[in-house]
Amino acid sequence: MSLLKKLFGGSGDPPKEPRVEDYNGYRIYPAPLKEQGGYRIAARIEKDIGGETRTHTLIRADVVAD
Repeated sequence: MSLLKKLFGGSGDPPKEPRVEDYNGYRIYPAPLKEQGGYRIAARIEKDIGGETRTHTLIRADVVAD
């Protein structure tokens, strides 16, 4: 049965939360996008300014294999 789970993605484990990187007060959440031939590098960048959370979405044009 575990072989079938591995083949069809039924691991039963919840998806892992992305590891948040903290850099000079900015919180960077990696969010790679699945593309044909690999992954497109993407992230959400947040910072609190004046009690308000500002958000920017970063999407690079290039695609990487892993």
